[in-house]
Amino acid sequence: MTNPHMLKLIRYLEDNGYRYEDDVNMSTVYFSKMFNNTEWIFALTEPHDGNKKRWLLRAEEHTRFDKWGNASFEQFYDSVDEFIKCALIHLDNHINY
Repeated sequence: MTNPHMLKLIRYLEDNGYRYEDDVNMSTVYFSKMFNNTEWIFALTEPHDGNKKRWLLRAEEHTRFDKWGNASFEQFYDSVDEFIKCALIHLDNHINY
């Protein structure tokens, strides 16, 4: 069964212009979006032991994105509400620095 919190965050990102691209058993979901004529890839990972039970959002320019490597933007969120309140602001600050 798919995590209802993940479904809520997928809808949230899609409603804000992020394009759903792919997923890994719905535990990590990939999105893309253009910023300043550059395509960015975003990976949203649900809480698990490896990320200390927090939501993880990673972002990188498409040409530099590495599924297994570090990204220029990596931010953890303790809850769905915190993600919705802060994630897009954090992304905007990072991408439009």
